[in-house]
Amino acid sequence: MVKKRVNRDIKVTVALFVMAVFFVGLISYVGYNYFKLNRIESEIGILNIEIEELKKDDNITRIREKQKLMNELKEVVNNLDGAAESIDGITNISEHLLAVIVDAVPRDVQLTTFAVQGTSITVNGVALSKPAIAEFQYNFSDSDTITNVFIPKITNEGGYYSFEANLTIGGGKSENNQS
Repeated sequence: MVKKRVNRDIKVTVALFVMAVFFVGLISYVGYNYFKLNRIESEIGILNIEIEELKKDDNITRIREKQKLMNELKEVVNNLDGAAESIDGITNISEHLLAVIVDAVPRDVQLTTFAVQGTSITVNGVALSKPAIAEFQYNFSDSDTITNVFIPKITNEGGYYSFEANLTIGGGKSENNQS
């Protein structure tokens, strides 16, 4: 009987030891995961702060891009005003003709010079891409006012495309000839 009891005490001791190891391991595992979770949460907080800072930087970049666009548009308006002043005395030019030309200018194109000689108009401009120049030429395809558009020269200067366009004034609508 003493042997059974000793055997039983050993089994109980071993079982208690195994349970103690299990509980210590379980507590250690929970503690490890708790600290790891806290570390991950703090890293998430830091990353969220960095994301907010990047969003602020993106907003500043967008504002600067819009300011640059505004300056470019102001320059376009100034160029158009200058062109309008220089052609005020020329009889071949009507408001309709100017409207046709202005309507044909895509957003990515800026006209820099405008010269009229008889029924020929020479326009110099700058574009962001060659397709924008092609669009400028294409926009006159249905016009009776401008009958011929020829672009003899395109050059790439620092990421911008400078071009020269020769336009021929056709019949179309004018101040004296409303059709």
